[in-house]
Formats: sequence, structure tokens, C-alpha cells
Amino acid sequence: MEEIWKDIPGYDGNYQVSNMGRIRSVERTVVVDGGKKLYKRKLSGRIIEQHLNRGYPYVTLRKDGKSYTEKIHRCVCAAFIDNPHGFGDVNHKNGDRSDNRAENLEWCTRQYNIWHSYYVTKREPAGCKKVLCLDNGKIYQSCMAAGRDLGLVNSGHISDVANGIYKQYRGYHFKFI
Repeated sequence: MEEIWKDIPGYDGNYQVSNMGRIRSVERTVVVDGGKKLYKRKLSGRIIEQHLNRGYPYVTLRKDGKSYTEKIHRCVCAAFIDNPHGFGDVNHKNGDRSDNRAENLEWCTRQYNIWHSYYVTKREPAGCKKVLCLDNGKIYQSCMAAGRDLGLVNSGHISDVANGIYKQYRGYHFKFI
């Protein structure tokens, strides 16, 4: 696949993003305040190093003397994918947060993004507890996983049973382990 570069919106053509999820600065000349006089400095273009925050790659970009943190998937979507409905979230179709190719991203609603995360990619919420179903002896990674396996709609009720608020939910008994 050919790598295509486009300007990142809001950065006056100083930074570009590729359809493969890479960010680069553009070669340019800037005016620097040297104290007693102003002088010009040439900045060479280069690929910018990416860092991770909660599994999402990001970069730090500068504009008007200030630093801004930008998530790679949002930059790729803003440059390459139309958003006619004005959705605010970006979904990774394959569930891999580090796969920021344009073909793997789509604009979506928050509700769809959460649904896709749990039901399509089977990602469990952060900080979830393991739960034991006392009726079948199975241990699940979370209340969501138990609900999916047992065909139960409300994982919150599973949590309530495991916490002792209710005795059972639809005939099932649970306990956190």
C-alpha cells in the first residue's frame, strides 16, 4: 500500500499524517526571538516519535509556542475520513489501538464505540474483577463476560448479586473472586 501524506488540520501545514498512521514535521523556517534580535532558523522535516497512553499512540506537536498532545487515530481520521454526521469518536475496526491505518478507522458515536469494544472485539473494561458462577462452576474474567456467555442482558445485575445486593439474577448466583 502506498503511503499518502496530508496536513493535520489546525497546524498550518507544519505537520502531516500518513494513511499508515505516521506523523512527520514539514521542513520550514521559523522566526526565533534571540533576546536582542530576531533571527530565522531552519527546521528540517522528520518522522515524529510516538508514545503510548493507555494503549493509544500519541505525539506532542507545537503551535504558537505551546505543546499539544494529539492521538494518532484522531489525526488520521481528521485528515483521511469524512465525517458527514459529525460523530465525535473514532473506532478501531479490528480492536487494535496501535493499528492506526486509515482503512482500520471510522468515525462513530460513543455508544457504538463502547458496544464495538465489548461485543465485537470482546475487550473487557479496565479494572474488572473475576466472577464465579456458583451454578455452573465457571470463572469469568468480568461480569460482562459472564453475561455474554450465559445470555444475560444486564451485567450490572450480575455485579449486584456478586456484591450481595441481590440473591440471584435470572436463576444464577455469582461471587467475586
